[in-house]
Amino acid sequence: MNSDQEILKTLPNMQEGMQLLHLATMADIPTSVMTWLVNHDAIESVRDLTILHYDDLLMLQGEYQETASPYASNWSFNVLDNLEYLIQWLISFRCTFGGYPHPCVLTKEYIEIAPECLQWYWKKHGSQFEAVTFPAHSGSALDTIPNRSNCHILAYPSFSGLAKDWIEFERSFRVIATAQGFATILQEKTSIGE
Repeated sequence: MNSDQEILKTLPNMQEGMQLLHLATMADIPTSVMTWLVNHDAIESVRDLTILHYDDLLMLQGEYQETASPYASNWSFNVLDNLEYLIQWLISFRCTFGGYPHPCVLTKEYIEIAPECLQWYWKKHGSQFEAVTFPAHSGSALDTIPNRSNCHILAYPSFSGLAKDWIEFERSFRVIATAQGFATILQEKTSIGE
């Protein structure tokens, strides 16, 4: 079993967990930090993330440094800045679109654009999305999985070709694929002729 599937199993709400891990990947926040926030009851959903204030983040950063595994990614001030930026971006997105972003329209490219400008940007580049929001509440699977989703290829990371970058690339790729509903395709074992 890969580490992203193990991470998802530790989260109380798998759908919300996928959304949070996808957001973390897009905002350059280590998935270990986002998982720690969920497992230590700081957040359960995207909505909970947007309620956190800067002082809360500083307090949580200190707790993380004390309690996280020595092998977990460091919660540096760059990560703190990325978290703060993500929170502000999500609040702006919710004010603009009336909900939180659906993983299929959330890419690293789009997260760098102010949500107020996204519709103009999408129209300029010929992108049309039927729905850009994702429910930020717990509900049935039918409520949280779109009938027809437009998965955006730009959400996936690019690989530099260097061996040292492979682990981070694979982890990011798996998180995004899982968030877009392709987890079953990424099984570790492949069998031919069975």
